[in-house]
Amino acid sequence: MANVLLLAAFLLSNSFPTRAQDTSIIISTTNTEALERQIAETREETGRLQNQVDRLSSLVETLLVQEKKCVSRVDRHSAEVSSEKDRSARSLVPTGQTTTNTEAPKRRTKEETGRLNNRGRSKKVDRLSSLVETLLSRVDSLSAELSEERVRGAQLERNLTRRIQELEIQRCCAEPTIESPAPPADCAAYKSSGLTSGVYPLGSLPSGVQAYCDMETAGGGWTVIQRRLGGSVPFNRTWEEYKLGFGNKDGEYWLGNENIHLLTNQKEYSLRIELQDWEGNQTFAEYSTFRVSDESDQYRLHISGYSGTAGDSLDNNGGRFSTVDRDNDVSNIDCSQLYGQGGWWYRSCGNSFLNGPYLGNCGNTCPLSRGVMWYHWRGGSYSLKSVSMKIREETDRIRVDRLSSKVDSLGSSLKSVSMKIREETDRVKVDRLSSVVETLQSQQSDLTSKVDRFGDRLRDQETRLQSQLSILKAFHAEADCAAYKSSGQTTSGVYTLGSLPSGVQAYCDMDTAGGGWTVIQRRQDGSVPFNRTWEEYKLGFGNKSGEYWLGNENIHLLTNQKDYVLRIDLQDWEEKQTFAEYSTFRVSGESDGYRLHISGYSGTAGDSMAHNNGRRFSTVDRDNDVSSSHCSQQYGQGGWWFRACSWSLLNGHYLGNCGNSCPFRQGVMWYGWRGVRYSSSLKSVSMKLRPA
Repeated sequence: MANVLLLAAFLLSNSFPTRAQDTSIIISTTNTEALERQIAETREETGRLQNQVDRLSSLVETLLVQEKKCVSRVDRHSAEVSSEKDRSARSLVPTGQTTTNTEAPKRRTKEETGRLNNRGRSKKVDRLSSLVETLLSRVDSLSAELSEERVRGAQLERNLTRRIQELEIQRCCAEPTIESPAPPADCAAYKSSGLTSGVYPLGSLPSGVQAYCDMETAGGGWTVIQRRLGGSVPFNRTWEEYKLGFGNKDGEYWLGNENIHLLTNQKEYSLRIELQDWEGNQTFAEYSTFRVSDESDQYRLHISGYSGTAGDSLDNNGGRFSTVDRDNDVSNIDCSQLYGQGGWWYRSCGNSFLNGPYLGNCGNTCPLSRGVMWYHWRGGSYSLKSVSMKIREETDRIRVDRLSSKVDSLGSSLKSVSMKIREETDRVKVDRLSSVVETLQSQQSDLTSKVDRFGDRLRDQETRLQSQLSILKAFHAEADCAAYKSSGQTTSGVYTLGSLPSGVQAYCDMDTAGGGWTVIQRRQDGSVPFNRTWEEYKLGFGNKSGEYWLGNENIHLLTNQKDYVLRIDLQDWEEKQTFAEYSTFRVSGESDGYRLHISGYSGTAGDSMAHNNGRRFSTVDRDNDVSSSHCSQQYGQGGWWFRACSWSLLNGHYLGNCGNSCPFRQGVMWYGWRGVRYSSSLKSVSMKLRPA
């Protein structure tokens, strides 16, 4: 019992430390290891308190057991004392004394003994009870302190965890310093780190430049370089503004030509353009190659490899960037000034314009080519609701994914066809079908062999006949188409001309104005380019059944054997037709530069050739005009009888239907009929001769 009391007293006085002092934590923004050490120390202190409480609880239980044992021993001792006193009392009473005389002392002795025993036992029990109560009070106090320490430790851990997260974010996104690495180069790198869509700094651009990263569309990792959403940001900006970028990266913006150049010249990028109309329809266009040159090259566009559903309207490859204050297009007009004052890669002027004015929902009645336009989807008079331009590194994986997508599409088509074939095949018995197939294959093989042999014989016969026909034609060829007409040939077509070197042919027009016309030039679809050298124009080129030039030497030989009339037939894109005739037409030899002699105009087209009378022929590689500039080089690169330079150019570029917006004097032009600008877009022309 004494040992138990001493142990309890020792534990109460010496073994328990005072309550852990509150720790004032100073959060360092540069050393997260110290924060983690403080968390570990707090947890260790909390563990020590828990161990002390457990030891104290075990001691209390031990004391309670000892108390019960002490009470039991006191009871037994009291019983023994009472029994011993009874025996002593009986031995002191004389023999024969009455029972009445002995009972009174015995009763007094017993009562006194009981009082003594009870008093001693009560003191011991009181001391034990007091000790137990003290221990229980200490246990409660330590338990309360333990709970407080746990609450403080949990709060401290939460604060430290939150601060660590803030430091990690600062370390990831802070501006690059000597101690911290630069942020990822582009949005594809952020995607690899598992981040979601949002605005991020780009490590490959000057410090502080940010862009919106699209992490959802088509695999994610897209760096958005342009976005139009609601017209909140005007795009009629100057060259300097388009160079540096403008707008709000969470909304509408242009990343900046210099930034786009820096991005697209560090690795290979693809471009994705997403479009949405006012009816909620969406489409896209992707280009596997996209790059922008630097400012010294006027931020020239390099783009190719179209795929998608929107149609290829970004046909401006090689075009330089233009703004309202800097005109770099190849048109004789200022496209940016004329069409909305937004910056773009114009040529003359183009089928797309994603930086035009945001016109809202004006349907198909918007001003032509003045809104947010993508011609091959909604046409030139529709302004789109939203557009975005985004780029992503063209990695081998993306190329493989694109090819895999195409393969999957083809595979689906093949599966569909295969299903239909199987359905049809199941309707026929396999044995019968196999027999029929074998028979057909055998017959096909025999027929193929016979056809091949017959074809060989036919080709040999055709070769012999062609050779004989050429000999006959050369021997019996008429001088020109008028002679063929006189001999009874009334069908227009290609004929050999006897007045020219052997084998030279020309198309004979047997229908127009009495027929008998020898065609020396024809343009009808742009299938034959006319930007040729002096030697090519001398010998002639093209297809006599389509577009061609007969050759200056042949025209000279024809027009110097007799007097010829020249007829020029013209047609515009509204199917209107006109003509011009000249009663005198002759071309000198090569030594005189194939000089033109022409006069005697009549017709409905207006005289646009008189200006050329007496002029020598010029080509892109031989300048015989009287202008200070090289007319053939400057206007269409076709051969012609230029003066300074000309009111007609029937050998210019075939520009198609560009209306009144064709480049100045660059196309198939006849000023006297439709003016300099429109005539460059004539649909068809032909020059033909007939004896006067």
